[in-house]
Amino acid sequence: MKTINEKTVLVQMHISMWTGRVKDANVTMEVCSTKNSESDSGDWRTHLIPKKQIQKVEAAAARCRAVHNEWTLPWLDGGVRVLPATAFMDYTAAIRKAKEEFDQEVNSFLSKYPELAATATKRLGKLLEGKHLPNVQYIKDRFGVATTILPFPNSKDFRVDLGDATEEIKQQVENNIKEMGQRATKDLWERMEILVHKIQETLSKPDKVFRNSLIDNLEDFCKKASKLNFTEDEELENIRKEVFDTLAKLKPNNLREDKEARKDAAKKASDLIEKMKSYM
Repeated sequence: MKTINEKTVLVQMHISMWTGRVKDANVTMEVCSTKNSESDSGDWRTHLIPKKQIQKVEAAAARCRAVHNEWTLPWLDGGVRVLPATAFMDYTAAIRKAKEEFDQEVNSFLSKYPELAATATKRLGKLLEGKHLPNVQYIKDRFGVATTILPFPNSKDFRVDLGDATEEIKQQVENNIKEMGQRATKDLWERMEILVHKIQETLSKPDKVFRNSLIDNLEDFCKKASKLNFTEDEELENIRKEVFDTLAKLKPNNLREDKEARKDAAKKASDLIEKMKSYM
């Protein structure tokens, strides 16, 4: 059987943004003075461009982060996450698409920027005093989405000589790997429970309106989970299959039209939640 370091890599995502917001100490002091408050009571930030103009770029950045998290699992702290080898190609394709969408939104924003900069004096008035809007190239260089792939740690390949502490550190690495595997499995259980619970909660209300995504999101998760379960947890895989066969194959329109089918689906979801509790 392959070891975890042979079945996974570590991946970190870094997203850089130009927000168009700058802190203004003078305005902050002016507001605090006007309100008779101390200088640390708040901070004023001037929006050099209207907030709505950058929102699509921010949404695209959030989408990159969401895709990254969907295809990876938690690893300790600091933003580094685990990417199973079985999900590597899917992750790469999904991230590439998300990055392309991000770049498109950035380019769209940059094309509008000269006009936004030209109207800034009128829009901001005295708030622009002592400030200047950067040029397009400067802003373009501030945007970016990058991923870094790192090898998973292997205690057997720990070569730093730290004297008597070396064996202790190797053991710590082994403990961290074990803990990570437990956290990764727990993360998948929790993701699945949230989706099933949402179905149970929604369908248990006969007249509650829902979108197709209620079922589609669960189907999407079930397909991902089979590749993300790198610890090969049998209970997780068995429940995943049951959830997929019982709930993820349901037809939303049928649930809307057939009250009994809807009630039955809510009951099955409730039963699955109870079954999952013993493993979480």
